[in-house]
Formats: sequence, structure tokens, C-alpha cells
Amino acid sequence: MTSEGRQEGEEQQSQQPFPAPEPWWAGLGATGGIVLAVLGLAALAWLLLGLPGSQGEVRGIAYQCAKVAAIGLVVAGTTLYARRRDKSGKN
Repeated sequence: MTSEGRQEGEEQQSQQPFPAPEPWWAGLGATGGIVLAVLGLAALAWLLLGLPGSQGEVRGIAYQCAKVAAIGLVVAGTTLYARRRDKSGKN
């Protein structure tokens, strides 16, 4: 094999794109989505009710809790919708 052949092979390998990394919530499924939603909503309620440990900047933390709850709802909803769609397509 010549050095030109090696360079062509190396160029082809370097031109192949890397697979995009999956987000951390990609493999949670319906149960994980429901757990995320419940935890996010519970943390949000804890902050808004002013229970112990909720002093400080509440708005920033509440925003993060709402994001966790929203991700959980989306994950659970899309998973359950996909299951229902698969079941209705098999009949």
C-alpha cells in the first residue's frame, strides 16, 4: 500500500460525521417521564409554598423545576402516544 492510499483512507474516515450524542432523557420511557414530571412539580410546589430549605432566589430555581417537569411530561406523553399508535396500527 502506498502512502497515497493511506492518505485517501484517512481522509474518508475523517470526513464521516460523528453520531450526535443523545440527550440525557432519551432513554427514560414512560415511567421515567412520569417520575421526572412528579419530581419537578413537587419541587416547584415546595418552593412556592415556602417550605424549609427554599430560601434564596426562588425564580431561578422555580424555572429549573418547571423545565424538569416539562421534559418529564413531554417524554411520558410521546412514549405513551407511540405505544398507543403502535397498538392501533396492529389491529
